[in-house]
Amino acid sequence: MTKQEVINRLDEIGREILSRIAEARRLLYPYREAYQRADCYWLAHIEGAIKIEDSSSMVTLEDTVLDLSEESEENDNDPVT
Repeated sequence: MTKQEVINRLDEIGREILSRIAEARRLLYPYREAYQRADCYWLAHIEGAIKIEDSSSMVTLEDTVLDLSEESEENDNDPVT
């Protein structure tokens, strides 16, 4: 894979994870206490590890994608194993 393919795949994975978080919230919503506990803890932590905004993570998936995007292009065509 080229670096751009890695960036694209990471972005896709992030969107998939956020979609699953939304699904988990919908599934838990009728169970108010479980929903509130999950939303305040593990759902928020997973979401925070993906998105820069509202994140307490030191490095998010979005940060990693941005880092890769900003790196010099000299390694763009190096294959990723």
